Amino acid sequence: MLTIFIADESVEVRKRLVELVSDLPGGRVIGEAGNALDAIVSIQRLKPQVVIMDFRMSNGNSLQAVAAVRALNAAACIIKLSSFPFPQYREQCLKAGANYFFDKASESDQIVAILEQLLAKASGVNDLLSAARLKQS
Repeated sequence: MLTIFIADESVEVRKRLVELVSDLPGGRVIGEAGNALDAIVSIQRLKPQVVIMDFRMSNGNSLQAVAAVRALNAAACIIKLSSFPFPQYREQCLKAGANYFFDKASESDQIVAILEQLLAKASGVNDLLSAARLKQS
């Protein structure tokens, strides 16, 4: 199971993202937030494997939020979304610790591809662990 947290000020965008990832077998949205501070507090408590976060969020700096999430969970996959996909924003987010930076308008479909890759990788690890357990029996 791949646990996912979504942070975006727009309720409509959060709803659309939940719908987008809910169709993935093995993926589950475990929390949502509408601002950076609530996102950080919830992420600390829930410890999701994937964080999908808007670039512009109130109640905190987006780059500081990425750094905080990275500090809380170094293994988390952080996907930043923006309606302002300027190269300098992409570079800043990636330097702060985000794994991916996508344009909301034209690259949202790539989120599903990334999540499918993470699910496949997790499935492969689980298959290897199961095989090792069987071999030890």
